[in-house]
Amino acid sequence: MADASLDEALAAADPPGGRTRRQALVDLVLGTDPRIRPRTPLGLVAALLYLPVIILVNLYAVPSGAVSEAAGHLLTIYSLLGMLSFYPLVRSGFSQRFAEPSLSLPQMLYAEIGAVFLFHYFPGAKVTALQLLCVIQIFGLLRLSPPAAISAGICGILLLLASIFVSAHGDMFDPAIRMDLMTVGFEALVLIMLAALSSRYSRLRLDLERQGRDLADAVKQIRNLVTHDMLTGLYNRQHMQEVLERETQRSQRFGKEFCVALIDLDHFKQINDTHGHQVGDTVLCSFAEAARDILRETDVIARWGGEEFLALFPETEPSTAGQAGLLRLAQRLSVRHVAPGVSGLNLTFSAGIAAHHADESIEQTLERADKALYAAKAAGRNQVSSAA
Repeated sequence: MADASLDEALAAADPPGGRTRRQALVDLVLGTDPRIRPRTPLGLVAALLYLPVIILVNLYAVPSGAVSEAAGHLLTIYSLLGMLSFYPLVRSGFSQRFAEPSLSLPQMLYAEIGAVFLFHYFPGAKVTALQLLCVIQIFGLLRLSPPAAISAGICGILLLLASIFVSAHGDMFDPAIRMDLMTVGFEALVLIMLAALSSRYSRLRLDLERQGRDLADAVKQIRNLVTHDMLTGLYNRQHMQEVLERETQRSQRFGKEFCVALIDLDHFKQINDTHGHQVGDTVLCSFAEAARDILRETDVIARWGGEEFLALFPETEPSTAGQAGLLRLAQRLSVRHVAPGVSGLNLTFSAGIAAHHADESIEQTLERADKALYAAKAAGRNQVSSAA
């Protein structure tokens, strides 16, 4: 969203092709992979935050004698490694193999060590170092899990205490040391509050993500209920009508042929009357399962009503590929136990198949398929008839 808004704001000022070049640069820096791109902006900002530290140390701290040259060089190298390590790992996609691909906690711990290094070796920047620790804790608001947020805050406090212990050289009663301890105590309170805030925010974020997934699952289930027949799991009549309309439009636009077949299970009423509706339902489900197994992935089949089904064969000519698919389905049913536990129950079907003509509506095509179905029934059932 942010990249899109920026593009829109600058589009009027760009010369021809300027927006394209800028977008190419943005894609180069942030990446185009949807798994990576949301994580790279924060990593890039974190990397660039080391730059002011490098400038401060080399243009002021070392020349003024505020820190030793060795300490300045060490902090510079440390900051450069921070700049050149984490962002490339995220941008290249290498971090995708880790449980937390953003590497937020490792980046925070690395930055905390740098801030405490600044606190220890650069007395004039102690306040800045403590402020950096707070900024680092806030960095994890959007990414860290609750335990990781607490861990980052505790690590910052422990690092500060370790720095003071090293500076004390065993004399913890030195006034300057006690002042540092008091300062660190206040900083610890702030870090603990920020860590608690980060933890709570993380829990809220995780709850929202879970609710989002639950909502997506619920929407998927509702969509499935709206578009599918509850008994057989095939598409229902309403959704199949939408599929037919889309296929008709595609045929008109690209000149692609398709055909439809109306399928009616032979003597289904007799099955219900003889064996009961539960066996009848089992037969319907068995037919649906066989159809899903036999028909092509591009073919679509729906329960049209009762024991009647409608199949759509995209880019298919009815007298060859269309009939071949129906004959394969009939062959599968001839060797299939359509109702386990009921012996001697054989299932056949009659079908009428019709190609869609460019000068007719889908209703007219279905009407011709229906006439062909009646012709198949009149001819003795258990056969496929093609419409004129």
